[in-house]
Amino acid sequence: VGCRGLCWVVGFHSKRAVERVCATSALLLASHLAVREARGRAALGPFDSPLSVVGALTLYLALLIVSSLYYERGRRAEKRTRYALLNLATMAALLLGAAGGWVCGVPGLANTATTFTVLWLVEKYAELHLEARWNGWFLLLLLSLSAYKGALWMHDHPAFVASMFGSS
Repeated sequence: VGCRGLCWVVGFHSKRAVERVCATSALLLASHLAVREARGRAALGPFDSPLSVVGALTLYLALLIVSSLYYERGRRAEKRTRYALLNLATMAALLLGAAGGWVCGVPGLANTATTFTVLWLVEKYAELHLEARWNGWFLLLLLSLSAYKGALWMHDHPAFVASMFGSS
């Protein structure tokens, strides 16, 4: 995390770090759900909610970064294939996280997956908008209106955020 003037930057120092975070976070979430289903929520004690939220947060952040169109430069054919595969992996991870969270009764995981699904969709729309060379001010207007509507929804549904900080 770094601050560059009016811009906050969140990311990783190397490509290997992103890969390690993806792998460890996926293993952490899978083992968390397995222990929770086998032994019950009490087996994890106070670590139940933080494991689901922080594990999902790091996994989805890493996947959001690597699934970006602007993440890596390379030959066009390789880049297109890699881009498609990484976006499929991101979509699968988000769907599995949401499904696993709701089926296993872990609302923090499901809500984190929902939040990152929205961020991923916004990123894909912004990529489309920028690559089509449409008006940048219109993109800014759409993103601002979406953020405003999202803030109103979060105000009406505070349990969405609260579920990330407590066990169900």
